[in-house]
Amino acid sequence: MTYPKLRVAVIGNGMIANAAHIPAYRNLSDRVEIVAVADTRLQAAKETAARYGIPKWYEDPQQMLDEVHPDWVSVCTPNNYHKHWSIQALRAGAHVLCEKPIAANARDGQEFYRLAKNGRSQVLVAHILRRNASYIKIRDLIRSGAIGR
Repeated sequence: MTYPKLRVAVIGNGMIANAAHIPAYRNLSDRVEIVAVADTRLQAAKETAARYGIPKWYEDPQQMLDEVHPDWVSVCTPNNYHKHWSIQALRAGAHVLCEKPIAANARDGQEFYRLAKNGRSQVLVAHILRRNASYIKIRDLIRSGAIGR
């Protein structure tokens, strides 16, 4: 059975979008089509779109969500905008892959997950280093009480 390609948009066109998210999606080109990028820095959006042959770029992420209606959104903005743009993408009916952290505090994180749970969209948080040996060692030191809580 063949499925239609997921239509992906990326909000925030800095290093992580250009070095990780977009190349990863391009490796899945048989299943994914990057349809638009947005960044409040218009030049960043234009350069990213040109670099990867993405057909649409926006300075206003909300306008992109409203016009493109992507199936999936990667939120690659500075940390303090993760929650806002993830929620806006969920409200637009998209699934969300958000860079960490999802929010600035636990209350905001709970709001984010509550909205995701009550909707039909899936949410993923990009914790790509959680299995990194250094992080596992730090986790183990914390659990043992050796360096605090």
